[in-house]
Amino acid sequence: MVLFGALALVVASSPWRVAYSQAGAIWTVGFDGKPPTRIVAKVSWERPLAASPDGTRLVYWDHAQGHWDLWICGSRGQNPRNLTPDMNGGCRSAAFSPDGRTIAFLCDDPPGLYTMALDGSGKKRLSAEGHRDDPPAWSPDGGRLAFHSLADSGPNVFVAEAATGKVTTVGRGSRPDWTKDGKALVVARNGGIGRLGLDGKFARGWEGRPGESYEVLGVVPDGRVAWRSWPDERIGLCSLQTGKSEGVGRYGRNLALFAATADGRAWAAYGKDTLWWSVGSAKGERKLLGVGGIAFVRG
Repeated sequence: MVLFGALALVVASSPWRVAYSQAGAIWTVGFDGKPPTRIVAKVSWERPLAASPDGTRLVYWDHAQGHWDLWICGSRGQNPRNLTPDMNGGCRSAAFSPDGRTIAFLCDDPPGLYTMALDGSGKKRLSAEGHRDDPPAWSPDGGRLAFHSLADSGPNVFVAEAATGKVTTVGRGSRPDWTKDGKALVVARNGGIGRLGLDGKFARGWEGRPGESYEVLGVVPDGRVAWRSWPDERIGLCSLQTGKSEGVGRYGRNLALFAATADGRAWAAYGKDTLWWSVGSAKGERKLLGVGGIAFVRG
């Protein structure tokens, strides 16, 4: 895609790049059509990525030592380090706290939700619950973590206090995230997406298509919610305030990815071998085959 004039200036001035896992490595790419840059030469599989809010650090999964470990590196791949060599079970699904000082993650053995410092020290188990393949969501103030289990019935959405480990059962939904004000959760439920109060009360804000199921992919800092649907395999953005939605694209192989910058200036989605992106007033897409995770990094 070729951009001209003001849109070209918007893209050229953006400090952000999209990091992605592909073909046994990790790469970054900008929005100007230039070739991608490989920053991590080898990883075991293409798996999800997590970036610090300021975009200077990246966490990725690697299976080189017989189980999943979480590794951290700089935004250009510098100084890679295994954060979890002391853990028995597979570690995955990392999420940086809003201040970028703490990493939450899921582990297989002992199972549950953990937090640790950026150097891997101070590991603390907050809960035995948690679906290992979905990262927890930090509240905007960094004080709480929302997460879910795969329970077939009953409440499966929880909130843990990061400092004390106190866990509260909230209600039912899938892949919870936080509203911008941190007063409620955003979940998919009963064919739509809405706010799940910490008191367990659910208020639908957007109604999906009949016969479709939905999952929250993330919340953009402007308050919109990224979602995926099945069996129709669509990716979109909706507003819980207006009830309106816009389509982004389609996905396949049960893989739909989404990432947004902490400053709210850019977002990206991936599905069906295509990366869609929005930076300021500019939008575009790029063909990328076999991507397993995306995140935003700087430079």
